[in-house]
Amino acid sequence: MRRAMWRNPFRSLRNPSLRLKMAAVLGVALLPLGVISVVQTYNFGMGARELSRTALLAATERAASQERSQMLEALEASQSLGLIVLDLLDDPDACSRMLANYVRRSPDKVLATFQSTTGRMICASQGLGLDLSDNSIFLRLSEEPRQIITIREAGAISQRPVIVATSPIYREGKLMGYMYISVPRGILSDTPEEDEALQEGFSLVLFDRRGMIIATETGDEKPENLLPADMQLASLTASRSFTFPARSSAGRLRHYAVVPLLAEDIFAISSWDPNMVPYDGQRGILVPLIFPMLMCIVCLIVAYISVDRMIIRPISAMRTAMAEFELGRRRFSPKLRANAPGEMQELAKGFLSLAETVAEDEEEREQALRDKNVLLREVYHRVKNNLQLIVSIMNMQIRNAATPREKRLLQQLQERVMGLSIVHKNLYQATSLASVRADNLLTEVVRQLVDAGAQRPQGLKMTMDFDQVTLYPDQAVPVALLITEAGTNALKHSGEQDARTEVSFSLKREDDNMVVITVRNTRTDDTPEAQGSGGLGTRLIEAFARQLDGELERGEENGIYTLRVRFRLEGPPENGNGTNF
Repeated sequence: MRRAMWRNPFRSLRNPSLRLKMAAVLGVALLPLGVISVVQTYNFGMGARELSRTALLAATERAASQERSQMLEALEASQSLGLIVLDLLDDPDACSRMLANYVRRSPDKVLATFQSTTGRMICASQGLGLDLSDNSIFLRLSEEPRQIITIREAGAISQRPVIVATSPIYREGKLMGYMYISVPRGILSDTPEEDEALQEGFSLVLFDRRGMIIATETGDEKPENLLPADMQLASLTASRSFTFPARSSAGRLRHYAVVPLLAEDIFAISSWDPNMVPYDGQRGILVPLIFPMLMCIVCLIVAYISVDRMIIRPISAMRTAMAEFELGRRRFSPKLRANAPGEMQELAKGFLSLAETVAEDEEEREQALRDKNVLLREVYHRVKNNLQLIVSIMNMQIRNAATPREKRLLQQLQERVMGLSIVHKNLYQATSLASVRADNLLTEVVRQLVDAGAQRPQGLKMTMDFDQVTLYPDQAVPVALLITEAGTNALKHSGEQDARTEVSFSLKREDDNMVVITVRNTRTDDTPEAQGSGGLGTRLIEAFARQLDGELERGEENGIYTLRVRFRLEGPPENGNGTNF
């Protein structure tokens, strides 16, 4: 009987399947390519993001370039005009007339004044003689004399919104005073022509260090709606340019660029529609990173499917076929080689050839075994028939015997031949020609012995107790003949007229594969000769015990004679073809 092969559906991680191993190998093989692609894409995204940031800052600077130029021009004008005023400080009227003429000739100028270091206005295009020592601009200049740009909602003299450009004036290293030039606050110029593509969704606001708006270019939108929510403009003043994404006060996502225009005084902030910024924050970097990741995943899937179809599936089919081969299947479909690479087809071809060869050899062996069984059964049958013929001849001889002794001797010999005949009868009738059931064999031998024996006592009580033990011919023949001789002696010496006459036969299997044969019989005082006294039957019993390589025990106790043979049960003979008679 073939052993069924059981497969555990859950493989141990210590012994992963081929699919798992191939997936791991492909993953490791593609990992460097994936890492390189992701790193390069990330670096490209960071570079593009920096370029985008630089472009936004540059566009913001260009958009505010005209206003910056005007402010720088105002500062330069205040510096130049201040140097001219130094020569007219001794004549305030002449100085004031010169400044008035300068303002009149410059439509973009509102006021020009010179203020002493004490805060008194020395000369001016208008408002001469005012004391501005408590003016916020003057106080800032007193703490840190430098060029500054300030925004006033209402000028101290002009009373109109102005941008004031102030420069400290020195003579031979000594601070002489401060030159003020006021220009009107107005609307910023349009976006330069080279940035027309950026005009849509773009707005610009100029503000000072205090967060006060100087000028705007926001179209129809209010500046407040385009500025970042929850952020004060004063918090955006820095000495460097930067960009950042945020939501506007209107709740829309915008991208902002902040550029310092004049040192730490004037700044420009531009607001951009996010759709105009290709690499906007993390969103702009993560989106390009998705492509190489997807590419690596797709490559891994394609490679895995290819390996699965070309290697794993053919190997799995071969494994299944081998498992079925182990369970007894010998014929397989040629489709086992279909859709497989050349190497796998050669492997499948070799397996199919092996399976066909094994199937043919097994068929030949099975046919030879069938022929052998038929022949062996025929041999057993013919031997049994020949022994029956000998028994019949001996019957004829017994009927013609001259004396009772001669007749008894012939009957004993006939019983031995019949024992051999019964063995061969059981062999050719058995399912397995190489073995017989001891209980069936010995039951038939004893019954044949009692039925055919001429010395059966009157009132005999006979018992049989045989275990189901399988005997092979090398032991079945001596066991049958030993029971025949022992039974003949038991019937012979058990007495003829005693109602207590008993004979028992048993065969028991013990531990360690040992078997015990026991024959018991009662004895009477008029038994003609001692049982086991050395006659032919006794010598035959001893010979059969030696053939079984067994231990023979005999004895009598309380009128019961016991014969016991203990031997080891053997397996089938090594030649596997029956017995050695």
